[in-house]
Amino acid sequence: MKKPLALAVLAVLIGALLAPVPAASAAPRPADRTVFLERTYAQNVDVGDPGSSAGDLRATRGVVRSALDGKVIGSYSTSQVTVASGLIGGTEQRSVIMEIAIGDNEVTMVSMYVVPAGAPPAKRIVHPIVGGTGKYAGAKGTLTLVPLDETQYRAVLRFV
Repeated sequence: MKKPLALAVLAVLIGALLAPVPAASAAPRPADRTVFLERTYAQNVDVGDPGSSAGDLRATRGVVRSALDGKVIGSYSTSQVTVASGLIGGTEQRSVIMEIAIGDNEVTMVSMYVVPAGAPPAKRIVHPIVGGTGKYAGAKGTLTLVPLDETQYRAVLRFV
């Protein structure tokens, strides 16, 4: 049961990466923005060998705030697949798709990154922004995630 689920998720990830992306419009560049993410849900599916191994799945979601203890202004979600485990220092490499939704506007990030095996990021990571919807349609730039504790992150969105 776990292997068909892993193959289905992998197929979706590959499809998302290979899907044609429309050219960016002449819309003005969105303003850079800092928001705060609070993870409210995380689910791990151990697909391969017990413990961290290629094919393991992780899904997370949570709320987006304007300030660390501020008003909730949106939500976020991630879909992650472990692509390599047993790396230097007990780390693993993951492929991740992340969406941050604020109102009717969404920012999408697709990346590969290295983290402690089976755990959330423990240090600052810079990911590429590959698009979005609404005022972020065609957006490009970087999303810098800075862990503040086990469930909270500062997210700095910079657009080019």
